[in-house]
Amino acid sequence: MKKIISCKIYEQSIKKIINEIDYDMEFLEIGMHNEPSKLKARLQSMINDCQHYDEIFLLYGICGNSIEGLYSEKSRLYVLRVHDCFATMLGSNKRYFDLVRDNGNYSWRCESNMNTNYLSDKYNEFCDLYGEENAEYLISIYGKKTDLVYYVDFKSENDEKNISSLAEESRVLILEGSLSMLEKFFCKDKSVSLQINKNEKIECLYDETEIIKTVPKE
Repeated sequence: MKKIISCKIYEQSIKKIINEIDYDMEFLEIGMHNEPSKLKARLQSMINDCQHYDEIFLLYGICGNSIEGLYSEKSRLYVLRVHDCFATMLGSNKRYFDLVRDNGNYSWRCESNMNTNYLSDKYNEFCDLYGEENAEYLISIYGKKTDLVYYVDFKSENDEKNISSLAEESRVLILEGSLSMLEKFFCKDKSVSLQINKNEKIECLYDETEIIKTVPKE
């Protein structure tokens, strides 16, 4: 049997591409990203409790270091090679990095995260990476209201309404959503997934290609 542990942002997408009979699925609220250290502890606890499964599919990106050091004692563990879910929803890391380079690092939305507080998410991420004092400075810059929002459009019933709502306050750059990365992930394509074996743990790299790797678990 196989287990999926995933951020709730992927729930609708995952259910479109897999046979639910083959998996047990558990989805965590998006707001858990706001406390990366607690999210990390929760994910490790869930992995520990799922060691009776043959395979565990973990659908989280680096997400403020919340997957750094995670491991699985017996079950094979597969993790997405992404910085965050924006790249997954776009269908590739290359598309994500090209977009940010060409247009800037702005807020983004899709049907699943319209009510998410990403400013709080970023503050906690900056705290983990740079310390509280530096995080306050960085968030003062990052949090300035901008005139552009990215919207990942999967042509759902709510997408048009969401885009109209966002357009009342900002320019909206509409981006076509893609399930291709998720499809590759569940096929264990090494270009988008990392397999963590017994006596290994995850190390985050923050580059644009490998993104995460395995290292020996001490």
